[in-house]
Amino acid sequence: MNKNIRALSSDKGNWRGYALDELRYRIAVNKVQKEIAKDYIIISTENFFKKNISFGGGKNILKRVIGALDLMDYIVLAVKIGKKLNVIVNRYKQKDK
Repeated sequence: MNKNIRALSSDKGNWRGYALDELRYRIAVNKVQKEIAKDYIIISTENFFKKNISFGGGKNILKRVIGALDLMDYIVLAVKIGKKLNVIVNRYKQKDK
């Protein structure tokens, strides 16, 4: 995003910094992103404490965490774990050569 702001400011050739309006815009965007992140955290914690898992009585923390995860969370975790496993497998294959 900074490249776009610099492109707007650098129309004259030499870039001399950000304009006041550009700084205000970036501050507003950052505040909105921060509020969205806060809301996501609040919703996630509410889901964590509100969901009751019928098996095992819900006392186990691992069962509560698994019960609070959504489908997108599982997908993100699978992608992250897959990437790390791919790196490990590739390193192992390179050592064998």
